[in-house]
Amino acid sequence: MAATGTETSPLVNNGGGGVAATVAHHTKKRVLRVLPLIALVFFNVSGGPFGAEQSISSGGPLYTILGYTLVSIFWSLPCALVVAELSPAFPHDGGYVVWVREAFGRKFGPFLGFQEGFWSYASGVVDNALYPSLFITYLAAWVQFDLSLWETIAVEYAFIFLLTGLVVLGLDVVGVVSVVLNIIVLAPFLVMIGMGIPRVNASVWLESTPQVQWVNLTNNILWNMNGFDSVSNFAGEVYRPSFTYPVGLTVSVFLVMLVVLLPLMIGVGVAPNFSEWQEGYFSEVSKIIGGAWLQDFFSISSIIANVGMFIAELSTDAYQLCGMAERGMLPKVMAKRTRFRTPWVAILFGMIIQLILAPLDFDIILDLDNFLYCWGLILELVAAIVLRFREPNLYRPFKFPGGKPGLIIGMIIPIGWCLFTIAISTWQIWALGAGSILLGVGLFFLSEYLRKSGKVRFYENTLYIDSKKFSTNKEEYDAVIAASSSESSSVSRYRMNRSKEERKGLEEGDSVSSHSDGNVEKVPLPSVAGGYGAVNHTGETHEYAQYSNSFLEEGRGSPEM
Repeated sequence: MAATGTETSPLVNNGGGGVAATVAHHTKKRVLRVLPLIALVFFNVSGGPFGAEQSISSGGPLYTILGYTLVSIFWSLPCALVVAELSPAFPHDGGYVVWVREAFGRKFGPFLGFQEGFWSYASGVVDNALYPSLFITYLAAWVQFDLSLWETIAVEYAFIFLLTGLVVLGLDVVGVVSVVLNIIVLAPFLVMIGMGIPRVNASVWLESTPQVQWVNLTNNILWNMNGFDSVSNFAGEVYRPSFTYPVGLTVSVFLVMLVVLLPLMIGVGVAPNFSEWQEGYFSEVSKIIGGAWLQDFFSISSIIANVGMFIAELSTDAYQLCGMAERGMLPKVMAKRTRFRTPWVAILFGMIIQLILAPLDFDIILDLDNFLYCWGLILELVAAIVLRFREPNLYRPFKFPGGKPGLIIGMIIPIGWCLFTIAISTWQIWALGAGSILLGVGLFFLSEYLRKSGKVRFYENTLYIDSKKFSTNKEEYDAVIAASSSESSSVSRYRMNRSKEERKGLEEGDSVSSHSDGNVEKVPLPSVAGGYGAVNHTGETHEYAQYSNSFLEEGRGSPEM
């Protein structure tokens, strides 16, 4: 225990090149594969072209097509490639918070990492509070009924409660459900594209509006093409992150671009009255192309999209809080998990915030959301550059192309555009933004006070890079991932079924060894440099695992509920 109210994190190797042992709970398994990751990226970033209609009325087809193409290549793809580099390099929950914290070292890392977490979480929960309201709006428009204020709130709360229950079941369940929802959302657009192609007037694509509304156009495009960094928050749950992240994110960038751009191109080619392209106009376009049945199909798709976006955002936000708690940035309670390995306290915390925000009006808050998101993204991208120079030996299974010059050049446009978006914000947003930033600073110092006073329990706030506890080669890295991917890995593991009486001698920090006669005894762990031992207590089962890695103990579970 490093300080009053502070405990050693279950993530860290406490031996400076030696061996540490701990009693861990819940066997860790990585469950998220490529298709579920793509589905979660899709819902975190876009959820379909709903809301993209205003880009046509703001700039016309020409600038919409150019805008989505250029933003995808010079904004979304660089951001996604940074996530593809750093998520496998730091294969643990918390994502961009971890990158910022590690990049800026012991002096500034904890503070800036906390601010990154606060800005990103605030941005995420505001986003998520929209979806219950949009769900009701689309549902009411489809079935044509009116609800009173209290009936609306009741339906919103039911939406939040039911989907929170789904998220608690586990990220593997959320991933599979997201794939199914993704198919349902995309199906009517594929039908519309197929039926609309013969009727398209392609010459319309070269036209623009008489007065291009550049701010509205660019904000609308960026709104539909950002958020690729959100899936870094559950890097500790991704199977084969060295493969899954680069493939999943690269596919996702072009999938999101095509899912938004192709329906816009087909739709405006059939219905070229630019001024009518406002939010919800896809429903009318689908009726023009396919009739009432396709319009109904679109209505169902828009309703389902809000379900997918809500569970994706709630999941990423919860794993961010859990990762921060496991690194001593938030109280230990936020790291509690269920037997499904879901961070149930963090999920319930997010649910409570949604219940508070759901009935509110969000017009100005959404502008604040963009403001905070841009500050957070700047920190993430700068952290990626700093880490390339500060820790060149950190093993990165995937690297941003072009070496250090390529990374720096690739970050110029995203960072520059973030600064531009911040600069053109209204004074009201600047005032709210300044207040939010001050709130984040205040919460950091409150967290530090609670840690030092011992009034709330925290894990030790350890920076792994400062301690040189990270993988430097493929062999070490593979051992980390293998230890956390399945029980049947290359990691040495001994399972012994024993009664409670036989377990009485085992305490936290002990290792165990089995003999041919079936007896169990406490033994010192072997002196393997950078090794890590763990005893997992699961019901009547003991597991001993020796992990040969010099970074983080990935086979750990989380504290008991």
